[in-house]
Amino acid sequence: MVPLVGNYLRPLVQARGGKYYMDSVTSSSTLSWDNERRLQQAMYRYDPQLVLISLGSNELFDRNPERRAPAIQRLVADTRGRPCLWIGPPAWKNDFGFTEVLKKHLGHCRYLDSTALKLPRMEDGRHPSWSGSHRWATVTWQLLGGVEPVPTGSARP
Repeated sequence: MVPLVGNYLRPLVQARGGKYYMDSVTSSSTLSWDNERRLQQAMYRYDPQLVLISLGSNELFDRNPERRAPAIQRLVADTRGRPCLWIGPPAWKNDFGFTEVLKKHLGHCRYLDSTALKLPRMEDGRHPSWSGSHRWATVTWQLLGGVEPVPTGSARP
């Protein structure tokens, strides 16, 4: 889901003179990112001023979501206290408590509750469509303090 927002945000950050790095792993989870120390590695590689995390869609229907709490806490710790926004999963139906576990363990990271957004979806019913992704990116950009419009032609892999 990361490119669905990231590809819209990249040109906005770059227009302000910033650098925008995106690490995306298909079908990953908080557990896999924690086990592989992916965020920790990215922090050392890129040394970002702001960290955006978008993980959780593949965990929405875990019947034991509390087991993910330690991984969430370690991922937040891996941001090394940098400003952080966790872009919550855009759930397409009610989960089994993962989003509540996520919100409870975010530490200093802010949270974007994507479940509150009404996003048009792709045919699979899960992934936001291009217009849904644009809306999702626009809300993210506004939460980050951006005021200029999110361009529509920038969502290219």
